[in-house]
Amino acid sequence: MRLIINQIIKIPDVIWKWLYFVTILIIALIEANGRSDFDIYQLASKDVFNHINPYSHSYIDGYYYYYSLLFTYLIYPFTFLPAYWSTFLWLFINGILLYYIIAEISDFIGTFKYSYQKQLLFFLLLILFNIRTIRENFHSAQITIFILFLMMYSLKFLHQNKIILSAVLLALAINIKLLALPILVYYLYRGYIKVFFYSVIFVVILFVLPAFFMDKNFYLDCIQHWWLLINPDNNKHIIDVDERSFHSITTLITTLFMKNPPDIYALPIRRYIADLSFEQIKWIIQIIRLILMFSVLIIIRDWPFKKVNNSFQLFFEWSYVISLIPLIFPHQQHYAFLLQMPAIAILIFYLIYYQTSISFKIILAIIFLCFNLKIILGVWNDYYEHFKILTYGGLLVILMLQLLRFRINQNNFSQ
Repeated sequence: MRLIINQIIKIPDVIWKWLYFVTILIIALIEANGRSDFDIYQLASKDVFNHINPYSHSYIDGYYYYYSLLFTYLIYPFTFLPAYWSTFLWLFINGILLYYIIAEISDFIGTFKYSYQKQLLFFLLLILFNIRTIRENFHSAQITIFILFLMMYSLKFLHQNKIILSAVLLALAINIKLLALPILVYYLYRGYIKVFFYSVIFVVILFVLPAFFMDKNFYLDCIQHWWLLINPDNNKHIIDVDERSFHSITTLITTLFMKNPPDIYALPIRRYIADLSFEQIKWIIQIIRLILMFSVLIIIRDWPFKKVNNSFQLFFEWSYVISLIPLIFPHQQHYAFLLQMPAIAILIFYLIYYQTSISFKIILAIIFLCFNLKIILGVWNDYYEHFKILTYGGLLVILMLQLLRFRINQNNFSQ
């Protein structure tokens, strides 16, 4: 075994990079077969160009298009390719973006300061911990990797004081999917006023931009239907159990406090701890949402409008903020939990490079199982979905970051 490990360690970096991209190529070739969410994006794109409201009707298997009008224009060139090759190209581009996301995570954490062996272990564990969410993104040809890339590089350019680039990338992420909004609030709290205001300006510009290419009434009709779909006060986004694969606190709390939620896939196994009314559940969800959002202040532990000088501290706080996104927003699927990859990277970093307790290792192992049992023992996946174990794993990630934060001195935020 030691001989095998030594041989693996001796493999040059360039070989690992080639192995990564060959693997991505193979995965893209395989996953491009069949239907995927990218098909819905392209159908919506074609509808916009044919003057059909993409938000007024469902597409494949009753799924709706939830993203921006601008995104339909950005992906329109894909529609000129055959279905298989357009999906393949989208997946391969996402594989490239994922590579750069991992590289930037490593750069912010500073793994390059340590031995090659530990760097290799870090990358392998990071991939293993996130293998299920990565797989789900490729299998569904989803957009999460692209959104994470935009947010990651917005942070990078913010740290490099490239204000316009940072703002444009964040604005594009927000335009495509509103999940990126918490980063905008974080930038404001941390005193990056210029980036905040430029981001707001670019958000407005990007939302209005399609109106220059569309009939005014058609544009307004699209915006109206889009808001009806994403309105967070919509009852179906509160009792968020329409699909078995939904996760987040909206889904979890509903399953814990409603005896018979409208979940047609629920197993005949009790999971509720109390049977409350709709209004009571709604209040519980909103209160827990607020608790999770304000928990960011425990991580920051600083007055508003005070900028961060330490790159690792900036990354730590940013990672915590985006790790909340799949928990506090409704209608979240497995692939959304890829947004917790940066937070998980921090936990893995401390596992490898610092002396950690047995309890730390045990909880990290539980997180790994919550995220990946579907791959390890998929035969019982119905039970994992029924009890929403992925959501518990996501909550444990932010709890671990909170506990880790108390070990780090505020005046000397170091690694």
